[in-house]
Amino acid sequence: MEVHEWATDDDRCRERVGQSIECLRCTQRLLPEGAEAYRRTPSFDEHSTPAGLRRDHSTKQGVWGRVIVEEGELRLEFGPPVSATVDGRPGAPIVIPPAVVHYVRLTGRVRFHVEFLRCSPAPG
Repeated sequence: MEVHEWATDDDRCRERVGQSIECLRCTQRLLPEGAEAYRRTPSFDEHSTPAGLRRDHSTKQGVWGRVIVEEGELRLEFGPPVSATVDGRPGAPIVIPPAVVHYVRLTGRVRFHVEFLRCSPAPG
């Protein structure tokens, strides 16, 4: 659990209204419970990967991504607030939090696809 001292002070709390805060789940790149895949891309290789995946882009708010490497290896570069480089390989999918800027960097022969996930609304 993370402690935010500003959350216990009304004045400091008001100063933070409208500012973003770091989400521990996002920086650890963990899917939320109940996230379900609803779409996936075709499989791409080092020759067929769209240019849009090789430059800065992001998913929409509420949409998580998961890069599934089928063969080879690739690298994903995340912008803030994640600011990390992650290597993907078979058996080690890369989770992409919603609205976080990222791009794919290919490091050689690869075959991969991307799944898009969202959480179902709570019943009731």
